Amino acid sequence: MYTLEKVSYSFEKPVLDNVSLEIPDSKLIGILGPNGSGKTTLLRLLSGFYRAEQGSVLLNGQNVAETRPRLRARQIAVVTQISVLNPQFTVREMLALGRAPYRRWFWQRQTAAEQALLEKITVDLKLSEFLPRRLKTLSGGELQRTVIARALIQDTPILLLDEPVNHLDIHQQIEILRYLQNLAATGRTVIAILHDLRLARKFCDSLLAVENGKVIPADTTEILARVFDLPEDSEFLQ
Repeated sequence: MYTLEKVSYSFEKPVLDNVSLEIPDSKLIGILGPNGSGKTTLLRLLSGFYRAEQGSVLLNGQNVAETRPRLRARQIAVVTQISVLNPQFTVREMLALGRAPYRRWFWQRQTAAEQALLEKITVDLKLSEFLPRRLKTLSGGELQRTVIARALIQDTPILLLDEPVNHLDIHQQIEILRYLQNLAATGRTVIAILHDLRLARKFCDSLLAVENGKVIPADTTEILARVFDLPEDSEFLQ
């Protein structure tokens, strides 16, 4: 379980201010909020990429930012909005990066279990035919599915995703969110920044909103309407 204890973080001005909350395990949690509200900052604090200026971000009682990167990468997989990718990599090479936390060197031979995991995930995400393709030849949606697959191949109990269905058509968005929902049902903790309120409400077990430096439960129409400055009868909240 994640526990945030009086967490604050700022850039030129406060982004998160004295945030305390618990995030339960084995749920699909959606993070919502207007642009610039601090959603990505929250996710980076949860990943350990950022260290809280005040307070602590704890995972099962351990300070995430103080955990060794290799050990942290065996606990938490992250999908960012902007990934620095080598365009000459093939999809297969990209996916192999997901096993890096468990290897002594990059080109170490895959185990039978790793190969089975790769095959399952590439089938699930409809990437099998793309394995020999170079990243530079992929569409935005194909590349997005590849980045998600790499995180899944990392095979961690926690998955953090920043706008995971960006660049995907509506059919693919639903498929990915249903897949993430099923992952949570099998015991993974999945935390995702989402922008489509209707999809977030349909697939997530619970929602958090970042508003004015605070992180609050956002499971009611009234709260969502306030956070996004919408009327409560807005079609986007139905």
